[in-house]
Amino acid sequence: MAITKTDLCNLALLKLSGAETDTGSIMITSITGTTKLELICAKLYPFCRREVLARAEWDFATMYRDLGDELSGDDLVEAAEWEYQFALPETEVSETEDYAYIKLIRQTSEKDHTEKYNCEVLPNADSDGFVLCTNDCTNEDGDSAFIKYIWDNDEPATYSPLFIEAFTTLLASKLAATIKTMKESQALKVQYESLDLSQAANIEQEREYEEPHETWFDKRTA
Repeated sequence: MAITKTDLCNLALLKLSGAETDTGSIMITSITGTTKLELICAKLYPFCRREVLARAEWDFATMYRDLGDELSGDDLVEAAEWEYQFALPETEVSETEDYAYIKLIRQTSEKDHTEKYNCEVLPNADSDGFVLCTNDCTNEDGDSAFIKYIWDNDEPATYSPLFIEAFTTLLASKLAATIKTMKESQALKVQYESLDLSQAANIEQEREYEEPHETWFDKRTA
C-alpha cells in the first residue's frame, strides 16, 4: 500500500506526546479535510516538504536539465563577471513546468554528469524565479548550460524511508509549535537537524508502504 500525504501527517502527529490536543483527535482523516488539525497539517505540509528536499541530494528528486536559450535584454540580471545567463526551471508547478525548481546541485556536462563547473544562482529580474550565471556552455550542443537540480517531488509513494523520517520529524516540530509546546517543538527540531542525510543519494529506495493507517490508530489508542 503506497504511503499518502495523510499518512505522512499522521506519522508526524504520532511523534507528539499525548493522544489528544486542544484540537481534538491526534489523528487526521484527510489532509484535504476541514477540521482545525487537518487545516494546520495542510498549511505546514508543503513548506516542510520543500525544506527537507533542499537539505540533501535525494535520488528520487534529482533531475537533469538543458536550460535552453540564453537570456537577453530585460531578462538579464547584474552579473558582469559571468558571460552567460540562463533561466532556471520555474519554482512552482504550472502548465509549462512539471519539475519545479528547489535547489541547484551543480552545473555539469551533458556528456559526463560527474563534472562540475563554476556558476552562480541569482534572483531573476522579476524576483519570481532564478537565473544561472556561468562562463561555460555544457550541454551536448555547446549552446546552453546543463544542470543537475532538486525538483519539488510531491509524490509520497516515491519517497525513501530516510526522507520520510526527516520530513515527519520536521513536520512534527512545526505541529508541536502550533498545538503543543515550544519545548517539544525545539526538541523535535534538534532531532531533525541531527539526522545524517549524507547518504540520501545512495540509499536503496523502498517504494511500497506496508503498514496500514488503521494499525497506527490502534497502536496509539490501545
